[in-house]
Amino acid sequence: MCNYNIENRVMYQRIILLFWTAILYSTIVYAIRSVHRPKDLCMPRIEVDWAGEKTKKNILYASHLESKQILKKFDWDFLQSRLLPPSPLPHRNDPTQQTSGIELDTLLNKLLDEIKEGKKEYTDVTVLKRLDFNRKEGYGLIVFKCKHHPFVLKLFIERPESFVNPLSKGFQPYFFFFMGGGINRHLMGFTRIKNLEYIRDALKNDPRWAAIIDTPRKWFWLPKNPQWLSIRAYNLDGISEQTIEIPAVYAIVADWIHSTKELSLRSRTSRTLGIKLSRILGNRIDPHMGNFILEDLSHKEEAVTDQMEEDNLLINPKKERIVLIDTEHFPSLVGLASPLEFDGYLSWYLQLMGKFAQEKFFRTKSYRKHIQTHPIPEFLAL
Repeated sequence: MCNYNIENRVMYQRIILLFWTAILYSTIVYAIRSVHRPKDLCMPRIEVDWAGEKTKKNILYASHLESKQILKKFDWDFLQSRLLPPSPLPHRNDPTQQTSGIELDTLLNKLLDEIKEGKKEYTDVTVLKRLDFNRKEGYGLIVFKCKHHPFVLKLFIERPESFVNPLSKGFQPYFFFFMGGGINRHLMGFTRIKNLEYIRDALKNDPRWAAIIDTPRKWFWLPKNPQWLSIRAYNLDGISEQTIEIPAVYAIVADWIHSTKELSLRSRTSRTLGIKLSRILGNRIDPHMGNFILEDLSHKEEAVTDQMEEDNLLINPKKERIVLIDTEHFPSLVGLASPLEFDGYLSWYLQLMGKFAQEKFFRTKSYRKHIQTHPIPEFLAL
């Protein structure tokens, strides 16, 4: 068994290395195409400006753009109904303690000012992740943990020039751009709470899994006097021009989960969990191990079912629970038109790599023109 695990780890590493090498090569090829090459006037394009402006400076031509990914992820009415309330919010791990929404709103506005000032250290938060954040220019997705409150802040920042540049925030956004029909993390953020609510409903209907899996609370947040991006899309769905406005800056506020340890691909139990849960939720979640954590329940009086012990999905079911922390709508992220069928992570990785290769290198011109007027139906739409 030990040799089997080692061989699999080596295989994963080689596949990932080959995959990122292919992406690096494709970015070089993409960059060196002649600037004098004539534009296809019928090719899909987007023009992005601050709302109220129309400079035509920030333009992206790309055959991969799809209207359902660019124009239909933002739902203003839904966002308004899920905004961070000003009222006190009981803490997840100790409901007798509270933090008001007003406090978090003040903290977030102050944090945004510090980012605009170019600071590298922040007064009230610590950085958890900034892989998709351009530190030099100050845009992208950056994740924080509040220093004095048990909440996580996922801050999304875009500008017109960054929105039309899929290479400006690292390799991962570039990868998802081609797979997901022009999608980016900023647009994907709008799917997180809708998908979270679907996941909660699905788990409620399955008491066995409801006893094992939990999710954090989440709210949207908008800054004071928010700026808006105007996105004009052309040559999509057979329509000459479509327009939408989205917030240039917003955040998702979520409960901080007190974790005992991380799940890992090296653990058969962890791998089994990710695959099972992805199947139950029908490809709606990304089964990547980093999206699950073990919550410490030692301070809580939680009922432990026989099924939890029978499935052996928790290391210590009397003291731990699995929490799904990332609820992006996975079909939108990778542009799924049909479900992925997989029985392990190797199969899952290979299918995703195959989809990227197909979308990036093997789409014929006739197919590209066809989907401009005959869009592919959205799979597992929100």
